[in-house]
Order: sequence, then C-alpha cells, then structure tokens
Amino acid sequence: LVIATGNFITSSIATWTIGMICTIVLGFIHIVGWGLGPLESILIVIVVGFSVDYTVHLADSYMGSKSIGRAEKGTDALVHTGSSVLSGAISTLSASIPMFFAQIVFFFKFGAFVFLTISLSLLFSLGFFCAILLVIGPLGTQGDVANLYAGIVESMHEHILEIEREDEQLK
Repeated sequence: LVIATGNFITSSIATWTIGMICTIVLGFIHIVGWGLGPLESILIVIVVGFSVDYTVHLADSYMGSKSIGRAEKGTDALVHTGSSVLSGAISTLSASIPMFFAQIVFFFKFGAFVFLTISLSLLFSLGFFCAILLVIGPLGTQGDVANLYAGIVESMHEHILEIEREDEQLK
C-alpha cells in the first residue's frame, strides 16, 4: 500500500480499514461455525484481495487529487472513483446473490462470503476510509515516502562530499 499510494499516512489508514474488514469476515466465519476446512482456507486468502480493491482505488484517487484541502481531495476521490467503486460492488453483489440458492455447500458458502466481503468493503471504503481521510488525511507532502528518503539521500551525499574533501586534502 505504501508503494501504491506513496504515502505512509494514507497506507496506514487503508491498512487499518482493510484489517477491520478482514476481522469482521473472519469473525463471521467463526460465528456461523464453518470451522477451518479447505474451502474456508481458500476464502480467508481471498478476503484480503476483495478487501483491498475499493480502498486502494479511493486512496490512489485521494493522493492523486490536485486539490489542497482534505474535503476537496475527499470529494475528488469520491467523484472520480466512487461511482466506479459502487458499480463494481453492485455487479459483484448481484453475481453473488444466485449462489445463496445453490444446493452445493461450496457455492452457498462462497456466495455468502463474497456478498459479506464486498458489502463490508463497500461500506468501509466509501464510509469509514473516506471519513477518516477527511479528518486526518495527509495534505501537501505530509507522509510522503519521498520525504523519508530525502533525508537519507542528503545525508549520504554530504558524507560522500566529506570523503572527497578528505581525499583531496591527502593528495
């Protein structure tokens, strides 16, 4: 997420959001008593992929916004990416509904899992994630990964110049 957003603040908020989605889905699996069989193991791996999608798209849109304020950046993210996120969720949710009527347990569980994960991902990405960005989202260069490396690069450059000066003095 840090690589995708280029910002450790946004990626931390996104990770927090994704973690909450995964926790609720895993709690659901436990509450309904599905145990941990081969199917559930596959579903647990898939939950991360389903949970990341919408949040990362909104994070990228927020970070790519040319606006200055949090409210404007959040609005840009929702306007430019929110409709795509909503459309993707509606199509995936619609595709999972017929699986609720399947006689084969695998398909029923998979449908319930997809429906729950996508619903939570939509709710948390458009609701929680965007709301948190509006309150504590990074502005300007706050949290930019490049800022972390800039000090290291500058320090190394100064060190190299110092070594070169010492070499010149020795000659």
